[in-house]
Amino acid sequence: MYAVLAEDVVLDFLARYAAQFRIALEITAVYFALVSGILMVIVFWKLYKKAGYPGWKCLLPVYNIYNQFNIAWKPGRFYLFLFWFAMFFVSTFIMFTYFKSYGLAAATPVQLGVMIGTAAFSVACILVMIIMSIRLLIHLATAFGREKSFAWGLAAFPIVFFLLLAFGKTRYIGPQND
Repeated sequence: MYAVLAEDVVLDFLARYAAQFRIALEITAVYFALVSGILMVIVFWKLYKKAGYPGWKCLLPVYNIYNQFNIAWKPGRFYLFLFWFAMFFVSTFIMFTYFKSYGLAAATPVQLGVMIGTAAFSVACILVMIIMSIRLLIHLATAFGREKSFAWGLAAFPIVFFLLLAFGKTRYIGPQND
């Protein structure tokens, strides 16, 4: 009997306050995202200054990635990364165009092959970009005099490890050889 009453109380509480709880969670998430974003802008501004670049270069969306490749690796690698990024969007566009035009039920085997092939190519592009991003983090860590293992911290806990990189005693020593 008491279990039924407790369940009714919990369900009544959830029904009454679920909307307010969801709104509070959304506000908290937006606040955390804004604070994290502002903090990362400050961190990258400091990293760019350490590397001898003007801090404002971290504010421009694609240009900042180009500068990160210049700071940590080789500029040519950025164009390779950009190529795979473009190929991902092209293959995804082709896949969705075919899917929208033919669907799965009415598609011929050739059309299904195109859809499956472009989906597989899109996944391959994503994997290449992830590998290149990890390599960029490794080169970024070594460009600031850290070990390669520090890059895994940059990938797993970016706020903490980028703070250590920007405000720690590390100094910029330039891109290291592959």
